[in-house]
Amino acid sequence: MEENVPTLNDLQFCDEKESVFTSVSNAIDNMEPYLTQRATIENPATDLSFDPTDSIAQIRIKGIPYRVTKHALKTLCALVRIPDPFARNIPIDLLETNFKRLIPLLCASVDIVQRPGTGLVTALVPTTYEPFKSIDFLLGMNDIFKELDAQNVTVSVNYRNIVISGTSPKFPNIEPVKNDIVAVGLTASNSEVKDCKTHASLYLLRLACTNGATMPEKEWGGVNYNYSSKYSYEDKCGRFLQGIVSLQSNFIAMQKVFEELPNLNLDSESVVYLTKLCGKIVDRETAATAIFGTRKEDLQEWSKYEKDRKTFRAFSGVSPIYGHGPLETEINAYNVYNKITEYSRSGLVSRDSALIAQAIGGQMLTHLYKKYFATAK
Repeated sequence: MEENVPTLNDLQFCDEKESVFTSVSNAIDNMEPYLTQRATIENPATDLSFDPTDSIAQIRIKGIPYRVTKHALKTLCALVRIPDPFARNIPIDLLETNFKRLIPLLCASVDIVQRPGTGLVTALVPTTYEPFKSIDFLLGMNDIFKELDAQNVTVSVNYRNIVISGTSPKFPNIEPVKNDIVAVGLTASNSEVKDCKTHASLYLLRLACTNGATMPEKEWGGVNYNYSSKYSYEDKCGRFLQGIVSLQSNFIAMQKVFEELPNLNLDSESVVYLTKLCGKIVDRETAATAIFGTRKEDLQEWSKYEKDRKTFRAFSGVSPIYGHGPLETEINAYNVYNKITEYSRSGLVSRDSALIAQAIGGQMLTHLYKKYFATAK
């Protein structure tokens, strides 16, 4: 590609406002800046165009310009099946050409999502898309959190999604080390603009340092909102909230893996697995020093070993270590878990990366449980 050819990365997008609240009711009282309104563009082939001007990211609807967020442009490209990384890195004129050719073929009509009074476009979505409305989601979660006597509540809201988390005394606490309490509760997220699915799952919070982790739904229990047009909006919302109320998990299994974490050292297989996950929030060198307490070269060596022992080279001959077991290390599992979930606290990384760190903490616990305890007699 020619140098200095402008791409989406060079455009100025509107900032995405964000707020954090310590109760669901407080979030409800302050939701006005985040409310949305939808309108249908009946003929996007002629009425909708991508039209950046003077390095400003904007679209035109029936000739009228509207500022957009980064997520809005991502959803616009998704409508015409242009993948996000590709869209952001090709020349803008090429993106415009692709958009003009594809939108008549793929979009009979489109809904535009805006912030009332500002005209700011936060998403473009299919007209059939019926999400859980943010205010209804908060009202439902407020009732559930009241029933759970929720504590340590955090509600994070921006133009793309809402994430709620909190612990409950109605769930059993976990104490992996004496006086080091991990409280159990719920986390739930919602988006009106196709940023994330609406779901709820179990949430862990280490009280000593407020590090959080979200547990994978498949293994530990979770609830997902059903977007199907088969059900009415009220029925879909009711089913989701009722699913949260009845959410249960195997706390005995969770207790078991936590009890063993302080006494467990990771092997090379687990280190390589976690290094790949941590690459979503930090670079490899930071992962080596700040999370695993080792050298970058050690991670590279273990990665090569794991690749060699699992790869059957049919043409160049079998590796001498093919089929061997993983290498032992002196990297303590509990220390790594705490280092990973440290990134879940605000201020260390972006909000999105903090949520990813919470998910990695849950994935780590699940990986170790499956590896060492799931089949234990």
